[in-house]
Amino acid sequence: MNCNDLCQKLRVSEKQLWKICRHLKITVSNEIDRVFTPREIQRLEFFVEQKRSAARKNPSTTRNQPAVTEILSASSEPETVPAIPTPAVSLPVTDSASVGIRVCAYLIDCLVTFALAPLVLIPILGLMFIGVLLSFYWLLRDVAGSSSGKIILGLQVLNNNDEPFSVGPRILRNLPLAIGPIFFCIPVIGIVVGAPITILMILVEAAMLLITGKRIGDLLSGTSVIVIPKARWGSEP
Repeated sequence: MNCNDLCQKLRVSEKQLWKICRHLKITVSNEIDRVFTPREIQRLEFFVEQKRSAARKNPSTTRNQPAVTEILSASSEPETVPAIPTPAVSLPVTDSASVGIRVCAYLIDCLVTFALAPLVLIPILGLMFIGVLLSFYWLLRDVAGSSSGKIILGLQVLNNNDEPFSVGPRILRNLPLAIGPIFFCIPVIGIVVGAPITILMILVEAAMLLITGKRIGDLLSGTSVIVIPKARWGSEP
């Protein structure tokens, strides 16, 4: 996420964002083209939310610690400011999603596919349409970071490293689930080949998830599924 998008997300100006970064000791070199990692975005979101929540609940307690308005204020301070002691900030723990909750999210995603059931009544072309739609559905289900099932259960797909997340890994992680439906696009013999492959891939993915805690798709794309920290669900006025 770049600077402009992050400023809109946090509802702060660009100058205020850099002051928060310096306060949290986040490197701000090459500020114009700066791209923030998911971990940095999480720290910034949590810090701003923490300070705003504290100010709303008990404004008098903020006199003994750096107030967020003081850190954000840039109107009367020079560009170079003295170092501000950074208080210990307890970041929300990004727990990996358990096998059970990931299975539940997958089952919710599967419910959407039942809407395609009436297409089987169309001879030959019906299965081909189902194959095309299912292929795109499984490949793109996490393209926004969370599928419908993950959104409902509060899960999110993240890179295993701190690099900005791209669309490619989100598509690649679901390739094993789309292999079977791709064969459905072949007339007549597609269902004969695609159905066993679909069942096999689901069983293999399930076994990998139970044994290692990761699907084959996670290993291919270098991704993990986490539980979204509660601080990111908090509402703001």
